[in-house]
Formats: sequence, structure tokens, C-alpha cells
Amino acid sequence: MSASKSQYIIDLKTIKTKSQSFEYDLDNDFWASIEDGLISQGNVHAKAVIEQKSHFYTLNIQIDGIVQVPCDRCLDNLDVEVKKEENFVVKVGDEIDYSDEIIYVDADEQLDLAVLFYETTALSLPIVCVHEEGKCNAEMIEILKQHEPHTED
Repeated sequence: MSASKSQYIIDLKTIKTKSQSFEYDLDNDFWASIEDGLISQGNVHAKAVIEQKSHFYTLNIQIDGIVQVPCDRCLDNLDVEVKKEENFVVKVGDEIDYSDEIIYVDADEQLDLAVLFYETTALSLPIVCVHEEGKCNAEMIEILKQHEPHTED
């Protein structure tokens, strides 16, 4: 992540109201700052709502927009619409839990929303991302056809 990552770090100790909302527009700079990310570019609106409970926080993340990923067939860039909502429980402590719904943060109580925005977006992608029929890179399709196994009838 780039130096601007700090804008996505939320210090839970500063949340004084019962519920606090954070909104971001994740542009190409955001996606480029993620090392080894599947998503190369995009324009996604992300919202995080953190609610303080007695001994934990709830976190609701919503993403909505378009990202660019490689086509699984021709490898050219492909625009994919993404829209997803996820709910998490955030607890402070040193425990390690491998639950998908519970996030543990260290005693410094800082939550990195950038990681959660990326993961939520990536998990909203379809299993197979391909162009519509006839929209793939024709040159690549020809190369693929040359390497198809030939079956004898």
C-alpha cells in the first residue's frame, strides 16, 4: 500500500459516538497501491459503519462500483461491476481467531479498512471473469485455438 494508506486506518479509541460512518472513493491509485492484487484499476464507492457495543464493535462494509481485472480467457482487461455488503465483529485483544466474521485488532485498537475494502471487493468478483462472446482479444483467441487438443472421431 502507498503512503496514503493512513487515511484508511481507523483508531477505534477515537470513536466516541454509538455509530460512526466512513466513506471513500477507491480510485486507480488505491488499486495500484495493492501489491499482487488481482484488481488493476477501478472506481468503487466504499462505506464502513462502525458501531460501538459494550465489549466489541460491529462493522458493516458496503462496496459498489466497477473494477478492472484480467479476462480469464484472453487476459485483456475486463470491467466488472461489483456490489457487496459484509458484516464483521471487531474485538480488541491478542487472541487469534480464524473466523471470517470476527476481526481481532491489537491493543493499539487500529483497524485497517483498506485491507477489508480490497478483500470484500475481490470476494464479490464472479468465479470466472470473461468477456461476452465475441468481445475477447481475437489475436489471443486464435493462438488458443492453435493449442487446443485435437480429438479424432
